[in-house]
Amino acid sequence: MTLYNWITIVVMVIGWAMTYGKLCQKLNELERRQDKVDVDIEHLHLWGEAEISKAVTERNESFVRKDVCTQCMNAITRRLDALDALEIGAQLAEIKAMLIALKEQLKNK
Repeated sequence: MTLYNWITIVVMVIGWAMTYGKLCQKLNELERRQDKVDVDIEHLHLWGEAEISKAVTERNESFVRKDVCTQCMNAITRRLDALDALEIGAQLAEIKAMLIALKEQLKNK
């Protein structure tokens, strides 16, 4: 082997070593970033659980459950139907007509 071949082999080995070093450096940097992202994700997970528990607590304290609301609406509808069955509007119209008739009779006397 000539000197040129040895120099070429040395340059190639040095190039491979530098490339391997840069590659290891990039891998270490990616691992550090991944560790940071993992920590951030864990913090976001804990924060999300806390927010969900606060929202559930607020909902339970501030809002009515759907089944309770349905029961109340059914009760209100039943009472309104009972009032409609009494036909109060028609009875008031009859009373008004009777009062007008009495008023006319009193005017005539």
